Amino acid sequence: MMKGKDKTSPMEEPTIRPACKKSEVGSKHERRRQYEPDGRTKHKARPGEK
Repeated sequence: MMKGKDKTSPMEEPTIRPACKKSEVGSKHERRRQYEPDGRTKHKARPGEK
C-alpha cells in the first residue's frame, strides 16, 4: 500500500503537472480565441482580407 502510493504519486505528479500546464495553456488560448467574438472575427477577417 505505502510503496504503491509512493511510486505512483511521485511518478504521476511530474508527468501530469507539465502535461496539464502545457495542455491547459494551449487549450485556454485556443478556447479563448474561439469563444471570444474578436477571435472569430479576426480569424474570419484575416482570410477574407487576403
